[in-house]
Amino acid sequence: MFCLDEYLADLEKLINIDSNSFDPKGLSDIVDAVEKIALRMGFFVKRHKTSELSADYLEVSNRENAEKYDVLLMGHLDTVQPVGFAKEHPFSKDEEYAYGPGTCDMKAGALCALYAVKELSEEAKNKLNIALIFNCDEEILSKYTTHLTQQMAKKTDYAFVMESTSDKGTYTTARKGSGTYKIKFKGTPGHSGYIFDYFTANAVVEMSRWAVELHKLNDREKLFSVNVAIANGGKVTNVVPDYAELSVNIRVTQKSQYEIFENKIKELAENPMIEGVTTEIETISKNYPMIPVPEMESYLERVRKVFDSIGQKFELYPIRGGCSDGNIIADAGTRCIDSLGPLAKGGHTHNEFVYLSDIEPCIIRMKALMEEIAYNKD
Repeated sequence: MFCLDEYLADLEKLINIDSNSFDPKGLSDIVDAVEKIALRMGFFVKRHKTSELSADYLEVSNRENAEKYDVLLMGHLDTVQPVGFAKEHPFSKDEEYAYGPGTCDMKAGALCALYAVKELSEEAKNKLNIALIFNCDEEILSKYTTHLTQQMAKKTDYAFVMESTSDKGTYTTARKGSGTYKIKFKGTPGHSGYIFDYFTANAVVEMSRWAVELHKLNDREKLFSVNVAIANGGKVTNVVPDYAELSVNIRVTQKSQYEIFENKIKELAENPMIEGVTTEIETISKNYPMIPVPEMESYLERVRKVFDSIGQKFELYPIRGGCSDGNIIADAGTRCIDSLGPLAKGGHTHNEFVYLSDIEPCIIRMKALMEEIAYNKD
């Protein structure tokens, strides 16, 4: 029987642990804390080494060493808040909300995953192989764990990502993909008083041209966005700058849009406006869009019936702009629904909170979804 007080006591422990994506010590501490909760609940736990710069990837299951899973639940334990933030803004609650770093994004949802499986009937547990996975690098595009999540997704029939429900109370099966690129411009310096007398190549001017041309790629109708985000160049005003740097983030709804962008930067590099400026292009990250697999359409009809049966509303957000590990799971070809965690707001801000009133309903819907799969296995 679900006990909200027990859940909140566990949530308080997790919230009060700093777990910034770049803090291996804090990340290790929170993995330890989640492992203790999972073991207390009677689950099997396996830890996978990732990087010295991060923490272990935690695999929790109801069946040890299963070769295939019926259900996968996914959550991340890292946050964007700096070390020390949890001490300054510790867990607190009132009659309506629980507050603290990570309540929204997404410690409350990760914890709900554990409680939902714990609350399943023994009959459903016996019919299902269930895995829960927790990583510590989602906020930095899962740079150390993408391959592990892909491996798990490929041997799973259904996946649920426990990111918080949107502020409109909707779920999602589609998210934009993201790509981040850094372009370095190298020119020829010179005294600004003699630019007509000697050859110079102004790297900042060439960079500025790129910023304008790349901005023109924005396409509202196709939901293809290009954000020229960081621009640096030059040191003093009386020297022609020989170096500049531009960082750009794109958001795409189709994989082909990466090609559009990359063809454009190739064209700009091959045809500089400023003679003598050369460029070096680095792809920092590329996270493919979350596109529903063909089987999702028929599965969503089943999901709607599940929600009707428990008196909850099921509505899909058309496409979310932010990425999650759902992008990785869907790209592996697995049926995936995202944003199934409890209703929460304020992610990435100083005022994150989760609605206490949606914690138990979250666990109820996750139980119902898993039970439906248990009794309707393909």
